[in-house]
Amino acid sequence: MKGLAVIFMVMVHVLELFTTTEFQGTTFGKVVFFLGGPPAAPVFMLIMGYFVALSGKSLSKHIFRGVSLIFLGLLLNTGLNFHLLIKVFLGQIQVNPLEYIFGADILFVAGLSIILLSLTKQIVGTRWVPFLILAFIIVFISPYLQDLSSGWKYLQAFLWGEYSWSYFPIFPWAGYAFAGYASAGFTRLSYFTTVKTKTALLVFVVTTLGIILSLPYASRITANLPLFYHHSWTFFIWTLIFTGWWTVILQFIQIRLPDNPVVLFLQWTGRNVTAFYVFQWLIIGNIATALYQTQGFFGWLAGILVVLLCSTVLTKVYLGIKQNKNHRVNY
Repeated sequence: MKGLAVIFMVMVHVLELFTTTEFQGTTFGKVVFFLGGPPAAPVFMLIMGYFVALSGKSLSKHIFRGVSLIFLGLLLNTGLNFHLLIKVFLGQIQVNPLEYIFGADILFVAGLSIILLSLTKQIVGTRWVPFLILAFIIVFISPYLQDLSSGWKYLQAFLWGEYSWSYFPIFPWAGYAFAGYASAGFTRLSYFTTVKTKTALLVFVVTTLGIILSLPYASRITANLPLFYHHSWTFFIWTLIFTGWWTVILQFIQIRLPDNPVVLFLQWTGRNVTAFYVFQWLIIGNIATALYQTQGFFGWLAGILVVLLCSTVLTKVYLGIKQNKNHRVNY
């Protein structure tokens, strides 16, 4: 699921930054925006919360991981906008560089969410119900949070608000991490191990029909990026239902095709999702300064192929260097 999520992120990043607004408004563009919506960032956050719940790591290790992701997010923002920042420094482009350096991307909300989850676990223990309640509270109160003074806007962008550089603020996005944490306990209830096959099939069929009928609603939100980044509780619930349905489908495929090269590649990508995500953004971000919203379908397709190939190679090189370093340390 994480492997597909990062592939869909690549597709939507290339669409948003490489292609014209006319192309983005086509049916094809809307389909790509949808794939870069519920099956991408929300799935990543839900799975992250799920594995934090299963993790036996200490509070200090979780906090260190969270802080590391936040620091990596700052480095990534600088790296992916490096070409743009040079042009700003030379006076060739007139934009506020702070809005790019402090852009609230998903690594920030991931890091902050890990810290919040681990601290909450210290208070309420391993019970899943409080995490589910907190998930909905986070989402429900998001629209009602008031803006801080302008001097705090770069900090506030990581927390809430509709600044143009606030892509994944804590409110509402941490709600997915808390829901993912809750799902680790919820899915272990005895009901899920005793449910009859016919009942499960009926629920799946009804859910499938409901998702198909409500796709226009979800598509309107995913095609409007500001609306997607700051969506309401209704879309949150829809995404939770979609993710459950999506999980069943992918689990079925993985069981039926365990040795399929595509499945194996997606599993590998999912295991190394952070490195892959960083490399794809470094490539896309720096190319986008030169090609910003000038391409059509073939430019989008070429961009996808180049980014996926380069990101795969760079991730493999990084893993090789990391493995060799670990060998030397152990020796």
